[in-house]
Amino acid sequence: MNDDKYIVLLYYEKSLKELERYIKITRTRPNEKTWNRFAVQNGYLSSESIGYICGVGFNKLCRKIIKKH
Repeated sequence: MNDDKYIVLLYYEKSLKELERYIKITRTRPNEKTWNRFAVQNGYLSSESIGYICGVGFNKLCRKIIKKH
């Protein structure tokens, strides 16, 4: 079971880094539908999964990322 948690954590970190990169490059906050389409095509977690793991909604997370950069 610990291996599964480790794999999920790796996917989460990979997806979060890509979300930050996506926002930085496009200079826009993706809506959930846009992110999910991008995530499926590129092997990242969905907006719902990211929001669940980090404990805040996807849109709120995107706003935090924008403020950080």
